[in-house]
Amino acid sequence: MVCVVLALAAFAACAPGHGGTLGSKRHLEVAAGAQGRASTPVAAAAGPLAPGEYYTSLFEPTITYTVPEGWELGAETEGVVFLGRDIGSERQAVSVTILSPAQAGAAVLDDPVSLPDESDEALVHRSMPVPGDYLSYLAKHQELMVSGVQSTTLLGREGSVADVAVTDRPGDLSCPATTSCLTLLLEQQPGVTPHGFVAGEQERVWDLGAGDDRLIVMVRVAPAVADSFDRLVQDAMSVLASVHFA
Repeated sequence: MVCVVLALAAFAACAPGHGGTLGSKRHLEVAAGAQGRASTPVAAAAGPLAPGEYYTSLFEPTITYTVPEGWELGAETEGVVFLGRDIGSERQAVSVTILSPAQAGAAVLDDPVSLPDESDEALVHRSMPVPGDYLSYLAKHQELMVSGVQSTTLLGREGSVADVAVTDRPGDLSCPATTSCLTLLLEQQPGVTPHGFVAGEQERVWDLGAGDDRLIVMVRVAPAVADSFDRLVQDAMSVLASVHFA
């Protein structure tokens, strides 16, 4: 069995700037992650973050979160926050993705397998809205195994949680790829960004809330540390437990 996870395929660009208050729109501060920053929440800039409390300046709804040492902000858009901790592997060993389907313009592929040379336009053409039960959508695909589905509450929202794995897909699955790629989610705002499976990773997925308040949360563990899945998920849960809505 090959275990995998949804990986964010692109990083958001961040512009320097100042001003604004908690919950207001403003550019990300290039010094937000620097040692000696203010102890009050500041807008997180892409890159390594000093331990402390941060807030989103692009993601809606605005959230605050606290990270321990070693975490970094990989990307932030109006619909996605992507945080990771690199402990020596080529890819971030553990990451947290918080996705707002409404704000990200998220969609799923009717056929989850995309071709290496498939254009963004082709992917969007055969996409459809994220189903009301995202975990059931995953479970219907022959390539995937969804286990441990149960009801839960996270980030103030009721929903369900499960672990996701690939059953029998050989090779190094990646997005974009030189061979077939298992692409499931498309983020269409501000641009088309595929979230696809990569061989050897493991993921825990939460589908929470409904309507404009719906969130899909994904905790990914890299192949090199897959045997520490439960421990690293707990590390990520400490970050998720700190999330508050402004």
